Amino acid sequence: SASGLSPRHLLLSALVPVAYGTLAGTTVVAASLLSPAISTPATLGLLMACVAIPASSLAVQLLGPSGGSIARSMGGELVGPGLVALARETAAAVGVPAPRAVYRIPAREPNAFATGLGGNTAVAVTQGLMDMLSEEELKA
Repeated sequence: SASGLSPRHLLLSALVPVAYGTLAGTTVVAASLLSPAISTPATLGLLMACVAIPASSLAVQLLGPSGGSIARSMGGELVGPGLVALARETAAAVGVPAPRAVYRIPAREPNAFATGLGGNTAVAVTQGLMDMLSEEELKA
């Protein structure tokens, strides 16, 4: 496809909003079943806020900042070609698109994460994890 994602990955990407849409629909059905108990506008407003606030938060997370901005907000810096090549090799081995950027986060805790959607992705690894693992272990 034009985005570089396989049909399988496009389907999986679409399942997240479908799952949350289903959750919102279930909440609406539950609210309608409870409608006799929702007798005041304040109660209805509270119920709507309980659905709207998490749904809005999810929309901001899914459609908002890029993967790189999340890593940078944690102090991440772009890494050199060695770790980028490792990330690309690992992505190719499992059949997913390579991340657009790879970051090192200067934290002692061993941690790593991948973030972003579509072609706007990033992988971040803490210095603590890099110090702790060999190149083969990082690949895994």
